Amino acid sequence: MLLRQRDRLGLTADQITKLEALQATPQPQVNSADLLRARADLMEATRGDANPEKARAAMDRMAKLRTDVAVARLKARQEARNVLTPTQKAKVDAMAQRMKGRMRGAMMQRMRGGQRGGQRAGQRGDQRGGPGGMMGRMRGMMGPGGPPAAQRPPMPPAPPEAGATSTPPLPR
Repeated sequence: MLLRQRDRLGLTADQITKLEALQATPQPQVNSADLLRARADLMEATRGDANPEKARAAMDRMAKLRTDVAVARLKARQEARNVLTPTQKAKVDAMAQRMKGRMRGAMMQRMRGGQRGGQRAGQRGDQRGGPGGMMGRMRGMMGPGGPPAAQRPPMPPAPPEAGATSTPPLPR
């Protein structure tokens, strides 16, 4: 991200070189084989008569794998920030806050049934909160008492009682 904003941040040639070197280093990732093995161990430990100790050990291994990667990524991010001046760090923080605000605003708009992905309100309304969407149809149900009885769907038939058969026995 920092290299894409080089002009906005006013990066020097030396800073660009350092950031490119940091970007060229491989990004830490979870060892998928270790994670799959830990998941398999967890499934085995929880099958049938569960073994809580083995399950905890498998969960701890999975958590450690994810935590190690998260900490390595945090260290890499911090190394990149250490290349910046205090003024540049402040600019990065301000850009991150603006982006966070835009993302939050877009999410709230989608939750309210506003435009999404270039679509107008009402399109794909069956999946969203538009007037024809699920939330629009449920709006009356949200209040006290739900929709009037005439608008309620019919109740499904009750399941048969235990031991009861739906057809009479055949004569012998």
